[in-house]
Amino acid sequence: MRSRSNDLGLLLNQIRVGEVTMKIPITISACLIGLLVCLTLLSNSIGTKAYSQTNLHPDYQLLVSSLEGDTANVRALLRSGVDPNTPPGPEDKGMTALMFAAWQGHEEIALMLLEAGADTNTAATNGSSPLMYAATSGNGRIVRALIARGANPNYIREDGKIAIMFSILNGHVDVVRDLAPVTQLSLLNDSRYRHGAPLLVAAVKTGNSELVEALLRADISLEARESTGQTALMYAARGGHTRIVTKLLRKGANVNARDSQGITTLTKAIVGNRVAVVQVLREYGARR
Repeated sequence: MRSRSNDLGLLLNQIRVGEVTMKIPITISACLIGLLVCLTLLSNSIGTKAYSQTNLHPDYQLLVSSLEGDTANVRALLRSGVDPNTPPGPEDKGMTALMFAAWQGHEEIALMLLEAGADTNTAATNGSSPLMYAATSGNGRIVRALIARGANPNYIREDGKIAIMFSILNGHVDVVRDLAPVTQLSLLNDSRYRHGAPLLVAAVKTGNSELVEALLRADISLEARESTGQTALMYAARGGHTRIVTKLLRKGANVNARDSQGITTLTKAIVGNRVAVVQVLREYGARR
């Protein structure tokens, strides 16, 4: 799927779930850059976007409109009988209309597509599901609607990622609250980010105590360790996150655990000059 008004964007942008990276071809000459800018300005001035959408096949119009948030056009296309599961175009990276809507947080469009029978468990070229895109955008209503329509929160991408990992990475507390209770506990405990960071450790690193609390309510393991043998409590102590340290200790975290080098949580807090954390740790019987 491609329209002339999007040529410059398609040249300069590469879309990936959870992030947007800008790639600027450094070998393009100044003349070509100027030409692209002029063409873009011209297309905006004469309404090329509207023209190109009008001349797209209705199936591709659905994909474009779902990405761009054109609610009225999506509604009209679905009412005219366009398949909500229309196959992606060659440049869509395997993303369906529902994925586009979920990724961009277009709530009304996503709900319309679901009502029309959009597939909730298909996968894009990178292996991501509609639920993963919704977890990335952080729209709780879309997440809940997907789950209600059968989206699998326990689906594992080839790289080992599950939906809740994207909401943790992006700090979407409400979505973590929605996903944690419906995600298998074994996946919450065993899934890993790069460098072997467990979900709870990743949440602690954000410093967001509400994010940590959402995972604690799911009875996630407190002692899961990343590659250096450090636990969530150790990271919280090192980072000076007193509130998180207190939550973890109240939940039963091992205050005297040691990392792979034999260093205790208390030692980490002392070295980091985390005075308030040191006091809390000692109240719970921490030793060096």
